[in-house]
Amino acid sequence: MTGDSAVPPGAAPQAPDPLKITLSPPSAADSSRRTSDTAAEKKARGAWIRPVVEVIRQVCRWIRAVLRRWKIPPAVWKALLITAVGAFVITRWDFSGSPVDSTASQRTDCPSDVTRYFAPGAEDAVLVEAYHTASFVVTICQDASGALHYDGRKRGLPVTPRTHIALPAQKDPFGHVARNGTFEYRMTGSRLVVTNSGRVLVDEAATLISP
Repeated sequence: MTGDSAVPPGAAPQAPDPLKITLSPPSAADSSRRTSDTAAEKKARGAWIRPVVEVIRQVCRWIRAVLRRWKIPPAVWKALLITAVGAFVITRWDFSGSPVDSTASQRTDCPSDVTRYFAPGAEDAVLVEAYHTASFVVTICQDASGALHYDGRKRGLPVTPRTHIALPAQKDPFGHVARNGTFEYRMTGSRLVVTNSGRVLVDEAATLISP
């Protein structure tokens, strides 16, 4: 992603190409972890129902006791109770009978021209952040397993191994970072910094373009 002009004069010709895409297929352990994560997520989505029902029952008992103490006619407090429970259900469930996921409407899929370069299994990744600098476009996405991915490419140029790189990424206190051998690609949220063995090759101001 640095291009030939980004490498300082006198650099060793045999230095590794920072733009070489180095993707390895997911291991059996990764596949097993994703399978177990999916099962755990399904279990977690259904586990909230029983506690919520029990809470509703306890609240109903308490309200009924209070209203009886106040000698409110049963028809009135039953109507109030049904209205309250109905309001809760409507706000929590959609018409298909499934719990409403408040984050689903905020989900933005990772662009397909980015995910096509990720490792298998990351096709359903969601967009975390996207930036552009004077020379590059950087996209950070997260797949269903929680793994982060870095996609960096030169602006206005066709995607080739010398203008583009896709790597696994990690989040740290300063932003996101991806590594390819001795090369480090760091997006802090305000700057893109690319280094090789600590030597700065790129340092450009970054602008958030999505979400």
